[in-house]
Amino acid sequence: MKFPELSNFARNISPDPPRKGQELSISAEGYLSETVGKGSYINLIVKFGLIKLLQQRLDLCEQVEKVDKQCPLEEGSQTLNHTVVLPKEIPPVIIN
Repeated sequence: MKFPELSNFARNISPDPPRKGQELSISAEGYLSETVGKGSYINLIVKFGLIKLLQQRLDLCEQVEKVDKQCPLEEGSQTLNHTVVLPKEIPPVIIN
């Protein structure tokens, strides 16, 4: 089975590292190999090092509406700019 690909993916977050209780700005861009629409899903995995923090299967069309996009997402260049406020309750992490 062939799946659409997002190539030349680049992302930026600010501030880096993120700070709890503050805004986090996310910008991302890439090239979508083909149009995707209803019935498409995202397999989201969030890791911290080798530790898997989150794994979810999300409906693509439901998620893109949250960042002011609409389905279908057309083949070609895609950009995303979004800002969220991080909760104050994020546990501290020490990185050596």
